[in-house]
Amino acid sequence: MLSEIFTSESFWFWALVIVQSGLIVWFVESANPVAAGVTAGTLIVGISFFPTQWGNVGLGDLHDMSFPAWLSRNVWPLLAGLGCYLFIGIAWATFRWWLLVRQMRESYERAKAEWLAPGNLRSTATMLRSHAEHCPEPTLREKYLLWSEACRMAAAEGGHQLTHELKPVWKDYVTNGSRL
Repeated sequence: MLSEIFTSESFWFWALVIVQSGLIVWFVESANPVAAGVTAGTLIVGISFFPTQWGNVGLGDLHDMSFPAWLSRNVWPLLAGLGCYLFIGIAWATFRWWLLVRQMRESYERAKAEWLAPGNLRSTATMLRSHAEHCPEPTLREKYLLWSEACRMAAAEGGHQLTHELKPVWKDYVTNGSRL
């Protein structure tokens, strides 16, 4: 009985469809569209090697008529399938976008909490004071001194809060790739 399952064309057809579909999803999720496209192409070519199974995927009439005739006869099911594909794709893309934005927000909040720790604020204040001492431009020197004092005061108050005075420092820190 087991030999019948493994020699049956149906088993190998569905094994091909399941494995290739899984690979397509994996390549899309790992952001490799070229590999996903190649895998989709090999799935289509692979299905062509199983003509007795074409009826299982809605292609059974291709044995009896030409492709243009089959296409004109099945235009509405194809459009319905395309519409479902687009609807599911839009829903999936929205869900993935929401996950990405949520991950980015969590990362941002972690970085902000780490930066607002009193020890980090004190070291930032020291670094900004050093920048101010070595800065030849008076307006930039004044800005660094103001930011240094804001960081020192926030550290003295316990940190962990983004005050109005710290917002420009934090913005500059984030804008410059987590460095001042």
